[in-house]
Amino acid sequence: MTGTLICDEDGLYDPRAFNDRLLPGLKGTMAESEPHFTRARLRGGILSKARRGELVMPLPAGLIYDASGHVIPDPGTAIQGAVRHLLATFEAAGSATAVVKAFNAAGLTFPWRHEKGPRKGEAGWQPLRHSTVLHVPHNPRYAGALTYGRHREQPLPGGKRASVTVPREEWISFIPGAHPGYITLDQREASIARLAANAAAHGRDRAAGPPRARAPPCCRASSCAAAAGGG
Repeated sequence: MTGTLICDEDGLYDPRAFNDRLLPGLKGTMAESEPHFTRARLRGGILSKARRGELVMPLPAGLIYDASGHVIPDPGTAIQGAVRHLLATFEAAGSATAVVKAFNAAGLTFPWRHEKGPRKGEAGWQPLRHSTVLHVPHNPRYAGALTYGRHREQPLPGGKRASVTVPREEWISFIPGAHPGYITLDQREASIARLAANAAAHGRDRAAGPPRARAPPCCRASSCAAAAGGG
């Protein structure tokens, strides 16, 4: 409308002329598509490494990379002991809440790894959380398996994104026995099944818990009588 000319390092263009509009338009389209192709190439490299079991990913507490890039149990005996104690306590108690109570009663803490900042990669200690107990049995790394693609992002209205759990048959990579673990895959599956059974009563994360011992009939009767004011 104003006859303003457009110039770049290659030439001078008049937007009123068809040919002069066409060339900058093509350049703009190519510039817009270049980041997409770059991301696609990077994504392809990541997937290729994941399928070969060579992709370096953050490890949970209790596992580290050695000098050769292989995954091994953390050489710190305190860290190893904390992970093994959590798994053994869960195996015995049968619920995440019981594990947290056992750790708190004994004054025990659990390791975690700094993911950013000047201490990135270093281990720290904090009180055991319920979410941590749920995470450990679910993480295939503790069973010595390398996986990739267990979750994917799903766009939501408003521009937000949510993480969705993917069935095992849709995982991009699943390599059992990729490195030493703390439990077997069968133990992991049994723990997940127990958590799922527990969650049936009180929501996804909580559980009915392990079976509780019932009081003998005489005790229950006397308790009811006391509550009613009969003794």
